[in-house]
Amino acid sequence: MPDQLHSAPVNIQMNVPLDDLVGPCVDRPDSERVCTRLYEVIVGQFFREYHHGFQQCSRSGADDDSEDAEQLRTMLLSLLWPAMTTMIYKSESQYKIEAGRSRERRWPSNDLFFQVCVGIRSEASLRSVAMKLLSEDIDDAESDKAIGVLFSGEHVAIVCFDGLQDASPESRTASCSPLLRFLPDRFGTSPSTPGINALVRLGQSPCAWLDYSILYRLLTDVDPSTQVPGPLRSFPPPPGGGPLMNLPHELLSQIVDHLDDNDLLNFAAVSEQTNIAVRACRRIRYPVIDRRHRLVKVRPLRFQPQVLPNGAVLRAEEFHELVAAAFVTEDDKVLLLGFNPADYALYLMISWTKCWGSGTLTMPYVLGRQIRIPYVVLDKDVVVDLENDATTDDLLGRISRRGTRIMDQYYQYRRGAEHPAEVRCIAIAVYCRCSCGSQDDDL
Repeated sequence: MPDQLHSAPVNIQMNVPLDDLVGPCVDRPDSERVCTRLYEVIVGQFFREYHHGFQQCSRSGADDDSEDAEQLRTMLLSLLWPAMTTMIYKSESQYKIEAGRSRERRWPSNDLFFQVCVGIRSEASLRSVAMKLLSEDIDDAESDKAIGVLFSGEHVAIVCFDGLQDASPESRTASCSPLLRFLPDRFGTSPSTPGINALVRLGQSPCAWLDYSILYRLLTDVDPSTQVPGPLRSFPPPPGGGPLMNLPHELLSQIVDHLDDNDLLNFAAVSEQTNIAVRACRRIRYPVIDRRHRLVKVRPLRFQPQVLPNGAVLRAEEFHELVAAAFVTEDDKVLLLGFNPADYALYLMISWTKCWGSGTLTMPYVLGRQIRIPYVVLDKDVVVDLENDATTDDLLGRISRRGTRIMDQYYQYRRGAEHPAEVRCIAIAVYCRCSCGSQDDDL
């Protein structure tokens, strides 16, 4: 049972189950699973690159007005942003965060905001922050109800505010989830945490503005990293006439399935019926990379650890799925994300293999550095060969003797290719750890 605190001028409930705040999760859609796995890789990359910064969140002074504290909160804000907005990425194009100080609330929609609060370390501190938000009035709220995401770096809390437009402070209420662990265990066996799952679930919940921003960013002449402007047209559109008004929803859904991404926004603006059909299509909620690679399924990684002669297991310094993942694309290829070909590579010779795409997802510059996550798209059978060969006895010797030279040849070959989309790799490097590295180190 939630613990209720009656403290004038507000009422606050603590430890409210997440299902009561954001709705029950009866059947988790595949698109949410894919988005969660992609976000887990982003979190893992941040955690590894800025692990000292995360440790600083708990020190005294982390919430002051110093430049170091401001940069620290900006890093946390950069980490929250991908979970709460559209997952459409373009290589070498970092997503942009709304301008403002790191303490300020960000509103991805008119009833959802997130805010960095590094001082939240206990139920009492969460209650204090919620009470302060209600007492001082969330004056930038546009609706009477709003859901807030409060993030400390180590934990996240979901808070549902009600009565924000009421003139009487006594009528305002706040319902707070428990503190949810956000950071994974770097040396554990799973990249998943309750906080990550809650954030993606909230960010992917039904929302007309999110659907509009996805459709807008899918337009071919729009950079997906740009902020979505105000509605360019009525969305959802007003009732209208025409032949599409009389078509059943099932037929409209079939039409949507045959439309290109670039046509979805226009089709959604035709009528209320077409708008419903487009928004009901889960296809628009799957992540898209470089407009060509829609990730529709999580593919488990099957790389086995290297067993040394004495029986000990040679493993990376951290759990490899923390920073790398594999996805099945809409055209039935495999996208390997977070596998760096340059630093700690398991170099596998694949002669004349067609590479269906490669690039680098870039995060914002924070604390003087930038996270870069490379990806490569291969045929399924090639990935199976990579997995089968990843622990062969002669592999480590091949790495130590020939790794650098092999990749030099690969870069020279790629620069001379006439058709980058069909580059034939003379070497594909796979390792169960990614490094942000420099631009020259990425596929």
